[in-house]
Amino acid sequence: MAAQRSRPPSPGDDESGDSGSRSSRSAQSGGELSGLLRQADELQKEIERAHQALASESVRGQDASGIVTIQITGAGAPQQIRISGRNLSEQERKALEDAFQSALKSTLDRWLELRRSRLSTVLKGMKLPNLFM
Repeated sequence: MAAQRSRPPSPGDDESGDSGSRSSRSAQSGGELSGLLRQADELQKEIERAHQALASESVRGQDASGIVTIQITGAGAPQQIRISGRNLSEQERKALEDAFQSALKSTLDRWLELRRSRLSTVLKGMKLPNLFM
């Protein structure tokens, strides 16, 4: 009777020294990767749908006095700017410029909040720094 030689266990062997489990682990990780790729593809499609929905929405902001009002689309494109007041002096013009700057900041702040709100429903809590926000 010939002596049976044993080999040292390989990293893919199970406790019995059988290397058959290595291929099942490989198949399992391949399935996991495939699942992740499908999820990433679906996430990309959902983000695109959210961007399309944003394009049909709009936000409006104004300065505290109500002199300047600006409206932009959810995609960030200016839609409307209203400035009330006629026959402005230089001092009034300067005040109007300050009001315009304030209104624009207010509008962009609301626009960013709208984007974050809509995209957060798609991202479902994932922390992706500055992704479309």
